[in-house]
Amino acid sequence: MKNKLYISLIGLAGLTTFFSCTDINHLHEPYLDRGEQIYLGKPDSIHMFSGKNRVLADVWFSDVKAKNLVVKYNGDIDSICIPLVRDPEHPLRSDPVSIEIPDVNEGIATTFKFIIYDANMKYKSLTVEALGSAYGNDYQESIQNRILTNTTYKNGQLKIVWLSTGSTQIQYTEIKYISENGEEMTHKLMPTETECSFGVQAGSKVRYRSVFLPEETTVDLFYTDYKEFVVE
Repeated sequence: MKNKLYISLIGLAGLTTFFSCTDINHLHEPYLDRGEQIYLGKPDSIHMFSGKNRVLADVWFSDVKAKNLVVKYNGDIDSICIPLVRDPEHPLRSDPVSIEIPDVNEGIATTFKFIIYDANMKYKSLTVEALGSAYGNDYQESIQNRILTNTTYKNGQLKIVWLSTGSTQIQYTEIKYISENGEEMTHKLMPTETECSFGVQAGSKVRYRSVFLPEETTVDLFYTDYKEFVVE
């Protein structure tokens, strides 16, 4: 009686194992049919930089089979593909490739997906995501010229006094004028300076505008519209 019970239990265990293996194989069949998935090395590092309606990315990669880089953004609606070229004298050196990504919406943190492909676009890497944002018309309309408080003109010398600026984004104020010799000249007034003077032709126009950089890592400068006055 005991022997029959043991045989029954062994048979039941074997049957259970058979069905379990069958179920597992059934789940894996689609993947086994496709063969082993080969992946290229993904980007090692990505640095993002804001620009004017664009984003720049520095991408490091080390896989020697990496030949193309695809960047997807705006919900994968937009994409760009660029070739990855190594220095022929240093084929194993990992130098960053700089990419300009155009038509990026202002003020919205956008997810960019970076995927490396081989030469035939057959094999690819895992996707690496990075956040980036751009500046545009809204920022352009928010910046204003440095405020001029007083001008004096005497003996061919023009002196301009400016209001101090507390902005850390203003880089300099560009001043264009006609010298006493009739030459067009340009002077850069730095943020820490509150006055400047130079020889100017009487009756000529002086034009000025301020130049801004939203962040230290922003790649584009923003310029206000020129203002002008006549030297009298």
